[in-house]
Amino acid sequence: IKIAACFIAAVVVLSFASRLRRSTELRFFGFEFTDPTSRFLWDSLKHLEFPVLVPHRPGRHGLEEKEQAIRAQHRLPPEVPIVFVEAELGDPSDFGHAPRMEVIETEGKFIIRITRCVSIAHAVAAAALELSAVGKPPEIHFGWSDESPMAASFGFLLFGEGNVPWMVRALINKVQPDAERQPRVVIG
Repeated sequence: IKIAACFIAAVVVLSFASRLRRSTELRFFGFEFTDPTSRFLWDSLKHLEFPVLVPHRPGRHGLEEKEQAIRAQHRLPPEVPIVFVEAELGDPSDFGHAPRMEVIETEGKFIIRITRCVSIAHAVAAAALELSAVGKPPEIHFGWSDESPMAASFGFLLFGEGNVPWMVRALINKVQPDAERQPRVVIG
């Protein structure tokens, strides 16, 4: 029983250590698009001047309410385009990911829907880095979370969600060392 318990403990500790190390690796193989229209809109978004990405969790607030709150809190004028990013988790235990992207335009608002993500932070960071590869790096605006920092960190490590703004910043810093090309993360 003691030997079996040691093996089980070793597997759990090594698995946790591996997950912790892999959490700050982007492991991104590119986006798959749901249709040619999404590909065209994505290519159009790359050339927007000063794009602002705003992660949005569907079901909590409507897009109009979220846009008004972000514009007021971050003092963004109406002429600055806001692009909403909605990410849906796939299997967080996947080593690498090629998320599926759908870009839609509705009522003058762009919405990027990303599915099959290993984590929300990885999807947002990958989208921001892809946008910064062509044009001016975007800004990613986050609102404050009600979650405690410790719970958010454990949520990210175990389930791929939680602690999103900090992890997005860490991923961007690791992948893009040039500060001029880094997307800017704004929390407020």
